[in-house]
Amino acid sequence: MNKGLLIIILSFLLNGSISAQFEMGVKVGINSTQLVSDSINLITSDEEQLNLAFQEADYGVHLGLYMRLSAFGFYLEPAGFINSSKVTYQLSEIQNGEVITSFKNESFTSLDIPVLLGYKMGFFRIHAGGVAHLIIDSASDLIDIKGYQSKFEKANYGYQAGIGIDAWKIRIDINYEGNLSKFGNHITVDDTPYSFNNAAARLILNAGFRF
Repeated sequence: MNKGLLIIILSFLLNGSISAQFEMGVKVGINSTQLVSDSINLITSDEEQLNLAFQEADYGVHLGLYMRLSAFGFYLEPAGFINSSKVTYQLSEIQNGEVITSFKNESFTSLDIPVLLGYKMGFFRIHAGGVAHLIIDSASDLIDIKGYQSKFEKANYGYQAGIGIDAWKIRIDINYEGNLSKFGNHITVDDTPYSFNNAAARLILNAGFRF
């Protein structure tokens, strides 16, 4: 490599590290889960058939801390959020030609860890990156199903992209999140794994405050 070019690159990196800005703060927000997918046929016995469909999701809430390292208009922002969410399923049980319908709830508490790379133009920002979801706790009415088990992976991964606004110490973000795993992939009946056909998506609204 040309020595002059190397000196320019090193000078650029050195100046960037000197001028880099670091901030830390807290963020709180809500999120809405969306899923368009076919229902799941659960096989429990020859006499009984079960059909599980995604009904709706309540708004989830999250709270956590973020850090941001900025230089030359770009920034890297890792964060950690405790997220609580709840979904409702419609369970249809077919016995002797009769259909019995009930609704089952499932709630999750997870540690969400997004890492976003963004660019800031004045008070306006754009960003994108990856996110990991670590399940901390869960509760499910599906446990009433004979042979049901919840088998969560250690981590589920997805991606986020969105926009943000900075005003004084206030940070506002609107993000879209997609998941790389199919929704419901933790559902197991009699050691047979099930999942919905598609992955869930979320719309996330964050409000933050810089320390």
